[in-house]
Amino acid sequence: MKVKRIMPDQKKIGLSPLYIHTLAACLFGLLTLAPVAQAQDYQSQMQATSEQLGSQKEVLSKISARPLLTIDNGRNGFPQFGIQGMELPFFDYRQNQDKVAKAFELMARAGIQSVRTAASTWHRLSDNANNFTELDFVVNNGSKYGMGYLFIVGYPPAKFNVSPATLSTFRPDKESSFRIYLNRVFTRYQGKVIATEVGNEVDAVNSWWRGATPELYVRDCRIVKEEATKVDPAIKVMAFAATAAREPSKDLRMQSLGRDFIRKSFAAGIDKYIDAYSLHYTWKMSERLIDFFNSAMASAGANKPLITSEDTAYGRPSEVIKLFARDFYLRGLQSVYYYLARDYFEDGKLRYVGLFDINWNPKLRLLAYAAAVDAMKGSQLVGMASPARNIEAYVLKRPSSASPAGANFSIVIWKNSDDPDDEGVPAAAGPSAATVGGLKDVVAANNWKLDSISLTKSTSQLSVTTDPVIVYTKSLPAWKLISPQNWSF
Repeated sequence: MKVKRIMPDQKKIGLSPLYIHTLAACLFGLLTLAPVAQAQDYQSQMQATSEQLGSQKEVLSKISARPLLTIDNGRNGFPQFGIQGMELPFFDYRQNQDKVAKAFELMARAGIQSVRTAASTWHRLSDNANNFTELDFVVNNGSKYGMGYLFIVGYPPAKFNVSPATLSTFRPDKESSFRIYLNRVFTRYQGKVIATEVGNEVDAVNSWWRGATPELYVRDCRIVKEEATKVDPAIKVMAFAATAAREPSKDLRMQSLGRDFIRKSFAAGIDKYIDAYSLHYTWKMSERLIDFFNSAMASAGANKPLITSEDTAYGRPSEVIKLFARDFYLRGLQSVYYYLARDYFEDGKLRYVGLFDINWNPKLRLLAYAAAVDAMKGSQLVGMASPARNIEAYVLKRPSSASPAGANFSIVIWKNSDDPDDEGVPAAAGPSAATVGGLKDVVAANNWKLDSISLTKSTSQLSVTTDPVIVYTKSLPAWKLISPQNWSF
């Protein structure tokens, strides 16, 4: 079956201001949910993807067999594995509540530690910031498994703002109301909210920070830090959720405005109030947003951790593993929040990268997510390797308590096509398999769907394709290991 190539405007990268504004409206619940007619077209549209609908029984069986453990939500550091999309407009929380509750359970079994939500923004809680119905639903369903929460805060009702728009900031006479809103949110969910982002994609100033300035953004960050510290000093405050400043960019004016916003925010002293900076869509080799951001931090004398609070991979479901490997170990990010929890229609376009389909059936992407957790949670990079042409491999030192027992290392490995960012290539049309040797003292191995792969216990050879494989070993492989800084494709 031929797989449809994803056009650039469907990747949510380098978006036009108009499209970002549409996305802003969607994320913050300002547009209605997709009509039934669109949902009825779901099956036919999915035929043009590699999602392999109909695999829900396999996924449900494998994920349900995993232990349901109390989750380490990263409160004392940063949660590695997060998710976005468990709220309006991605689904109506007033419907299918049993299915949503089951989805939270399956995500907990897969190892998801944290949920990013915009249901915590001021205008979503009413003018008086006292309608917690949706946010209670989102938090209660995940926190019972130990999940922590990344709250997006700010965005007051439009009538309180410096600009007559919701995606802006408050007038000076509304500062006391802003502080009351923050105190209510942090107090109500104390111990459950582990981090907060001040706004979303604010470097896209014409859409997400309308009629406001970098100086006002720094003011808001200061106030958020002050109010969070009063309630719970462990809450981390993060800034920017940057996307417009990326390179390459399809809109150079938007890029210029975004970079100017970030530089002016640093000049206004933002680093005094921030524990980490968040970026969006960083895993592809062609992306240079992190390069710009590191340069901007260095110029300002700043050195804070970076996370990605929104990243996704179109194409084959197995690319979820590649996303996490590159973001954690090639990019050096502390946390990765995967977009999206459930498939949905955004402004008439199907976003099919969810861990669940539109009927809340688990998809193969959930298996890939769980495989990434097993290999990478708490694991530190020993080195990267390319033991054969186009092979990308990450050799990781595992925590002593991790399973399988006796495995000191996990190796995440796959074969790229000649374009390492290629998406949407079915296995049959992808690069031919490569045979890789040099593995030592193999304890276990599995494919991206958590199926075991039979390898001998001594030096082993492995057939590697575009779908990642994970190998657990007692000893390091007989490969030349290099640092991410020295690795190139």
